[in-house]
Amino acid sequence: MKKICGNGLLTAALAVILVLVGIAYLQHHPLERSAEGDKLEILSLLEAYAGAYGRGETDTIIAQLPDDNEVIFLGSTADGISKGKDAIRDQINHDLEQTEKVAMTITGREIDINGNIAWIAADSVVHATIKGQSLVFPGRLTGVFEHTDKGWVWRQANFSLPLGAMSQGQSFPRKN
Repeated sequence: MKKICGNGLLTAALAVILVLVGIAYLQHHPLERSAEGDKLEILSLLEAYAGAYGRGETDTIIAQLPDDNEVIFLGSTADGISKGKDAIRDQINHDLEQTEKVAMTITGREIDINGNIAWIAADSVVHATIKGQSLVFPGRLTGVFEHTDKGWVWRQANFSLPLGAMSQGQSFPRKN
C-alpha cells in the first residue's frame, strides 16, 4: 500500500512541476502571433481611435496607451507635444473643446511589424465644425506600437497637417 501511495504522490508532484515549467516557459516564449493577425489588431486600434475621437471618448483612447506611461503624441501646433497619459488626455480634450462636432477617418494605412514593434503611416481626414463653420483638414499620421501583455499599445504618434500654402512637389513654403 505504501508503494502505491508513494507513486501517486510522485506522479502528482511531477505533474505540478511540469505545469509550473510550462507556465514559466510561456511567460518568456508566448504563443506565436501571426503577422496578419497583428495587422488586423493594429487596424482595429486605428479605427477605434478615430471613432472615439469623433465621439469625444477620451478614455477609450487612453485605454490604448501603455500601462508604464512611456508614450508621446505629437501634433502640428506649437503646443502639440504631449508625453504621458495625462498630457495626452489634456491635449485631446483641448482639441475637442475647440469643436462643436468632429469626425476622423484614417485611410491609406501602411503597417510594418518586426517582432513586438510595429510602425504605421496613414492619411487622415478630420471633418470639424468650428464656430458654425464646417472645415475639412487632410492630414497624415505616423505611429509606433509595441506588443505588450496588454496587447498592442501606442508608444508614439505624430498627427500632422500639410501646409496649405504649399503645392504638390514643393518642399518648402515660399515667401511672396
